[in-house]
This record gives sequence, structure tokens and C-alpha cells, in this order.
Amino acid sequence: MGEYIDLFLEEIEAMKTVLKEDELYKEIFERMKRYWVSIPMVEEKSYDLIGVDSSSQSLDLSNGYTLLVVRACAVSQEKKRILRTYLTTGEIAELKSRLMENVEHEILIQSLHPVNLIDGSLYGRASHIPREFRNEGFEDFSLVYYHNYSKLLQKIEEEEKIIMGISKSSSTTFLRDIVVKKIYEEEIENLNLGKDGKLAEELPYLALDRKIQAKKIAKKILKDRGYERAYNLIIELTRKRPDMWMVSRFGKGMSKPVLLGAPARIRRMYQEILKNKDVLQRMFPSIEIKEEHRATVLNYLNLPAFVSFYISFSPGIALRVDIPAYILGIHERMQDIDWSRVLDVDLSKIISILRSEHGGNYIHSIHLYAADMDARLPYEDFVEKYAPIIMKKLNVNPSMGSLRYWFRR
Repeated sequence: MGEYIDLFLEEIEAMKTVLKEDELYKEIFERMKRYWVSIPMVEEKSYDLIGVDSSSQSLDLSNGYTLLVVRACAVSQEKKRILRTYLTTGEIAELKSRLMENVEHEILIQSLHPVNLIDGSLYGRASHIPREFRNEGFEDFSLVYYHNYSKLLQKIEEEEKIIMGISKSSSTTFLRDIVVKKIYEEEIENLNLGKDGKLAEELPYLALDRKIQAKKIAKKILKDRGYERAYNLIIELTRKRPDMWMVSRFGKGMSKPVLLGAPARIRRMYQEILKNKDVLQRMFPSIEIKEEHRATVLNYLNLPAFVSFYISFSPGIALRVDIPAYILGIHERMQDIDWSRVLDVDLSKIISILRSEHGGNYIHSIHLYAADMDARLPYEDFVEKYAPIIMKKLNVNPSMGSLRYWFRR
């Protein structure tokens, strides 16, 4: 065992090169910190609120199928529960995540309150790429997902309610992207780029959409001319160094809110589907695409814009918060925004809700914590309580891989 610990220490030591803080990193850090402000002191009120969370487990069966169980719980003054079971084949990692989110949307549509909380990113759910699942029986599931999510947001807007996504972790880079683009624009302003000036201005957009192409162009018009710093800024945009890596080090406070539109790839895809009906059919080859399917996808790709920010009630622990922009009186659509921008808006009610829900370092939302505890399905419980019912009712056994759990007992 000791030999493996020594090897592990060597591997971890080598990782320092990945997380190194060079001069560019330090400048980005300091610029991002300019967008970090104190959390406003607001009155904490009591809200008519509901929190939703979900969990899932799966069991590989000896007949080649996989059985999935998805549970969701909505917690307000009462609890509402949903359980769904599915049989399918193929790789299920992404499918499970989407199934969980879809059940959360379903349960909220049935149980809307003045304030509605979801564990996870609302913006991330609006950024899924249209595609046909290769899992048996789920070829059209994306269309169902798009319909339900769009319906939920539309209902929230029509009934003038609030919905908020709260994430304990996030790999998003929207704040860093704003800062890097700003530094890059300052850098190229006085460079002698001649006829390539326009192309250089477009490189930040390209870097978030087509990374390989952006790197090639940046090398040709920047690095090969000796503009190393401008080139490095474009390379930084092609990376996925998350905001959380820096934000979690800023201390107690919050970032200024940012208006988020559709990712570059989704903007491009929206235009392609709009112009050519055959594009969507190629994305869903097993389904006969009808006009209502096309309308569903186009509506989903052009959902309302979102406002997102980070907040830290305790040093080292930051949350990401998403809300649809219309809640703040901003009625732009995702397709209207080609680059994120910092906003000056009143977030006092949103902060008040977050403060009223905050239960300490490890309970970022009382209602979401309660929903998580209720919906959570540990693998041991799943195997001991659910698997025997599956075996008896379906007359099928777990696969040898799944049976390893019994051999460990």
C-alpha cells in the first residue's frame, strides 16, 4: 500500500503544472475580482416556496437491458413525490441526467409556487444540443425534454412567478470569458494587423465555438507575427478553466450579475434549422420529424435569456445562481445575445430569498436540502429493496457485474 501512496504523491505533484498560476492567470484573477462585490443587506422575508431535487439508480440485467429508477421530490409545506422506471439498452450516463431533469420539470409544472427552486443550472438545461438518443425507446426523448422545459419556463413567466437554479459546483466560464475578451480587445487595439484586423476581432467568438479553427487562425495572424500575449488570450478562451477556480478564492461576497445568451454552437444550429428543414431530420434519423417537432426545437433553442451570478456566504464556498431574465424585467431571447454582458439590476428580492433559504456552509438551501434527502436513493438501498422486486416481477436476474455487490456483502 505504501508504494502506491508514494506513486500517488508523485502523480499529484505533477498536477501542479496544470494548476500553475502564470502572469496571465494572475491578471485574469485580479480583473475578475473587480466584478466581486459585497452581498447587499436585504430584509429576510418568509416566502411561499418549493424546492425540487431528484436522484436515480440503474441495474444492468442479465438479458442485456438496463433498468433505471428515477425519483424526484418537491418540498414545500407538503411533499410531492414522483417515481419513474425505464428499460433501455446502450450507454445511459447522459440519458439518466436528462431523465432526472425532465422529472423535475414535470413535478414543478404540477406544483408551481410563487418561488420555485431547482438544484442545478437553469441555463445549462437550456444549452443541450438537439440530438437523438441511441437508447432503445428514447429516440424522441430530447423532444419531450425540450417541450417540458419550455412549457415550465413559459408557465413561470405567464403566472409571474420566480424560478431559480442553484448549483453547488459549476464548470461554467462566463465571467472569465468576459474578462479575457476585454483584455484581448485592449491588447489588439494598437496592434498593426492591417487587413486581418476584422478577423482578429472575431477570434473570441470563434474560440468558444470552433476551437481548432480559432487556434489555427490565431497562430497565423497573432503568434507568427510576434503578438504572443494576444495569442495566449485566445488560447485561454479555448480552455475550460472554470470560474469557480477563482471565485471560490475571493472570500464572502457575490459577482455582478451577467446576462447569458445561447452558446455559439446553439446560435449556429438555430440558424441552420431555421433555414433548412432537413437539418433536424438528420439529427433525429429514427423519427419522422413533423412541423410541431421543428417548432419545439426552435422554441427551445430560443428560450428567454438567463441572468447568472456567483454568491458566497462563507469563504471558500460559492454557489452559482440562475434565473430567467424576464424575472428582472429583461425580455431578450437567448438568440438575441452573442456575448455575455455584465448587468446593473436590482437583485434584492433574489438575495432575500437566498438568505432566507441559507442554512449554513453545507445547507445552501433548506428546501433543496430536504428534497435531496427525500429523493436520494443510495445504491445499497436500491440493491437491497428494489432489486429483489425487479427480479421477482420481471423474472430476470442482475448481470454478473451487478451481482458483485452481493459478493461483497
